Amino acid sequence: MIVYERELSPVDCRVLSLRVGLRKRLDAADVRSFETAAGRLRLMGMTACVRVGLAVLACGLLSGCAGTTEGGSDCVSHYNFVAGSPTWEGLKNAMLGYTERGRVASVRTHARGDDIGAGDQKAVRVVDLLNRNGRRLVQVDVWRTDARAWRAGIWSQCID
Repeated sequence: MIVYERELSPVDCRVLSLRVGLRKRLDAADVRSFETAAGRLRLMGMTACVRVGLAVLACGLLSGCAGTTEGGSDCVSHYNFVAGSPTWEGLKNAMLGYTERGRVASVRTHARGDDIGAGDQKAVRVVDLLNRNGRRLVQVDVWRTDARAWRAGIWSQCID
């Protein structure tokens, strides 16, 4: 039962009866059941206020995290380094030691050519790093540096 600081006046009862949807005037005998109904209404009203407050707070947090893309962004496409070596055989052995995406058991050249990779380097080979079952763990681009050394990397494309 809800305890009020003051007694309900007939005007309060009439106003509350309209809120509850009662079409009759409340008698003194109905006040006790009405207090229970009013208490439920008050609790439901508080719940609605809490819900609205949480919705406003969530919208504020989401709009703060949205950010803008005007004038550039922090997203930059790049290669994630896998291995490097002065020779092709050394590079293959170094790629066999790559463990970030699983244990590499073998290396398979997928494609050869001039600038066949996805990234900003002039890739001359696309190589699959395979697990012991022959399934591809990752596909890497291989290119020659200006010093004629071999480098392998995974292209990380930025999506705005």
